[in-house]
Amino acid sequence: TSVSFSPDGLTLASGSFDQIVTVWKVAQGTKARDFTSHSDYVFSVLFSPDGLTLASASNDNTVKLWDVADGMQIRSLEGGSVFNLCRFDSCVVFVSFSPDGLTVASGSDDGTVILWNVTDGTQLERFTGHSDFVNSVSFSPDGSTVASGSDDGTVILWNVMDGTQLWSFSGHTNYVTSVSFSPDGSTVASGSNDNTVRLWDVADGSQLRSFTGH
Repeated sequence: TSVSFSPDGLTLASGSFDQIVTVWKVAQGTKARDFTSHSDYVFSVLFSPDGLTLASASNDNTVKLWDVADGMQIRSLEGGSVFNLCRFDSCVVFVSFSPDGLTVASGSDDGTVILWNVTDGTQLERFTGHSDFVNSVSFSPDGSTVASGSDDGTVILWNVMDGTQLWSFSGHTNYVTSVSFSPDGSTVASGSNDNTVRLWDVADGSQLRSFTGH
């Protein structure tokens, strides 16, 4: 369901319906290790910016943090029913590290976005505003903003410091399944079950472009 390269490009992590997170050696094409403590589908895997930690989100309602070097589980982040259930037409759940690697953002099936402290596993913030499943979250390159995409068809930008909404982008006519910031942080891209990719201006909230073709 998900793959992620380590920052140095030497290893690749994958998450699967078999409930296993696997780390692969890219050059050799061989398996380095399996992480096996999830009890349901693994929807998302992501390396921390320094490559030392791997996060995995699962339908067992946890985000687990793993030590890449020794394969040990560092902690399990649990906050109730915080993840989207797999649906026939959409099975996407993402986690996102802050640029400094100290915070993880996750989507919630109650329409909220949760920020977690990587060091001690505590919940830092819970942002409310979406009216349906949150499928995807992404930190801005400077770490000051989080974008979230939801089944309600909107993309919301959140101020990390105080949890306020900066913008709510409306335009998609179906689930928003993926969001991502541009490298300079000026634009957010969103992908949707309406078969479009849309670009949004972070500064003024306007839609810059809609890509059709899928």
